[in-house]
Amino acid sequence: MARSTLIREHFLAAMFAATIAGSLSARENGPATVADSPRPAAAVAPKADAPKRLDPPPSDSQLQTWVRELDSDEFVVRETATENLIAAGGAALPAVRKAIAAGGSLESTTRALHVLQQVALTADFDTQEAARVQLEEIAVKSDTPTGRRAATVLVSLNEKRSSHALAELERLGANVSRTQIADGFGGIQEIVDAIEIGDKWEGEVKDLRWLKWLRPINRLVLAGDKVGDEALPHVAKMQQLTSLHAHHAKFTDQGLAALAGMDKLQELGIYYIPLGDAALKHLETNKSLIALRLYGTNATKAGVESLQGTIGLAKVDYRKGAFLGVGCDTVNGQCIIANVHPDSPADKAGIRDQDTLISFDGKKIADFPELTACISEYNAGQTVDVELQRIVFDEDNDAAQKKVTVKVTLGEWDVGIFIRGRLAP
Repeated sequence: MARSTLIREHFLAAMFAATIAGSLSARENGPATVADSPRPAAAVAPKADAPKRLDPPPSDSQLQTWVRELDSDEFVVRETATENLIAAGGAALPAVRKAIAAGGSLESTTRALHVLQQVALTADFDTQEAARVQLEEIAVKSDTPTGRRAATVLVSLNEKRSSHALAELERLGANVSRTQIADGFGGIQEIVDAIEIGDKWEGEVKDLRWLKWLRPINRLVLAGDKVGDEALPHVAKMQQLTSLHAHHAKFTDQGLAALAGMDKLQELGIYYIPLGDAALKHLETNKSLIALRLYGTNATKAGVESLQGTIGLAKVDYRKGAFLGVGCDTVNGQCIIANVHPDSPADKAGIRDQDTLISFDGKKIADFPELTACISEYNAGQTVDVELQRIVFDEDNDAAQKKVTVKVTLGEWDVGIFIRGRLAP
């Protein structure tokens, strides 16, 4: 049957968007028959969660034959070849990539890109990665029609993989924080605020590879001794990440080198991890970083100031990590306890609302900023004397001022609550 090249090319170009959404294009071969009409990709390609498997695996010559058949005159032959290449999975990638590089018809190129997309949605993570890398390499050539088509395929692929990756991480114990907002059309849209990999995490290090697929995700929290240096290279691949917080994780100075150069990261918080100035040196290439919080680390003020001078940090919150647990009002040059956080070190030591704080470990205190600055110089676990002036009542219910000194064993910040903004510094 003779081809009508001009009609076919225009038709395939129009059908390319449908291919990305899940339909394979049909070729114009003259008058269409029932057997030669297009059908949805759902009926063509195996599902990502239950792909067709070829047994025995195809030979190289068979793969080459299927690649050539992507450009067959017969629709059924083209469809069968496409199905077989998808079912071949990773084994088909070299032959498909070679065919795309060689340049072919719009039909064969479109089908080859579709094969890469479907293989990138299989259950095998390594195969997914290999297919995705091939698409990225093709998409780099954005000045060619094939490169532009590959970029379009990647957009669709990333959306699908993001949803799947989020489900996988949640299944493995990641805590996902969501917010529901009105979409402006009478409906509700769910936004992922943050993801925490912490004590409930049951996955392996390799499972953290799912993180790179998340789009978009602004905040990531890494918590506890289940998370170590091995996680950081996966974090570094989160291209849209703007806020990263880690507490009580098993990171080393050298491990932080994986975060060097993250060009979207704006906020970094490290809490109760014994990282020193060597770790901060790795951040000197993170030019987008504007806020740094260090609580309970081994970093020094000099190291922090050096980093601040190098990359121009707008905000630095550096503390040795101690937490008292009070809020204060300043009245006539005196620091009056306005509230005591329940079960905090201050609460356990017997500090009360309306006490006037006179001194902290022998240092006179006039207001809350002065108290905060003073506490920041102490480590969690240290015990200090806090001198207070308290209103007491005698047997006749007459009020009097009495000086009281209490011993307080300073604690750690409840970092999980602090990160979520429910506890003021």
